[in-house]
Amino acid sequence: MTESDKVLREACILAEEMYWDDFFKHFASFPPVEIPEGQHERILKLIYGHLIDNRKKSEADTRRITSKRIKAVIIAAAIIVLLAITAFAIEPVRDFIINIYSDCTEIVFNSNDKNDYLYAEYTFIPKGYILVDSIQGKNSQSLIYSNEGKRILIDSLGNKSSKSVIDTEDSDSGEISFGDETGYYSITDTSIILIWSSGKYNHCIIADLNDNYISLETLVKVAQSRKPLK
Repeated sequence: MTESDKVLREACILAEEMYWDDFFKHFASFPPVEIPEGQHERILKLIYGHLIDNRKKSEADTRRITSKRIKAVIIAAAIIVLLAITAFAIEPVRDFIINIYSDCTEIVFNSNDKNDYLYAEYTFIPKGYILVDSIQGKNSQSLIYSNEGKRILIDSLGNKSSKSVIDTEDSDSGEISFGDETGYYSITDTSIILIWSSGKYNHCIIADLNDNYISLETLVKVAQSRKPLK
């Protein structure tokens, strides 16, 4: 092996280590994945068996890459991808599906069996806002708070066959986690929108920008203060 070959080999090893280091750091940030005990043991045995096989092959001849070793790598990679997909699928944000377009974002909700309630009160409302309207429908609730012409609107709807389209054109938008919930927000020039699903129902807070004390953090506090209506 020439000196240039050694340098190339060392560079490839370093690049691979950096790639997998970043990959597993990102993978570790996913929610825990619940795997049935029997399946978990079979996965571990499969990975362990291929690791032992690869180590023996490497000790026997580090220069030769056999088809069996390539197959082992492919299987190991497939297992990693499968676990990653499972992790994504159980994230709280999967209570809804996000479709992002150039000027808006569509959120389609899925209903689940979580304990949930429709009619609610919010124990935290920014100072100066008063409740000016409250409407309860068979499958909806709408609350409107006002402060000198600036409004906070809170709507709740059943998830079944429900979707929302919010303005995200030229906005700061994305996912946000708070407590056990995961939501989606959009901050435009005139308002802040926070939307999330609590299981059977979805909730949307729309607040007009009001000086410096209406922020995304403020809306999160409002959302976290949601309690069953007495």
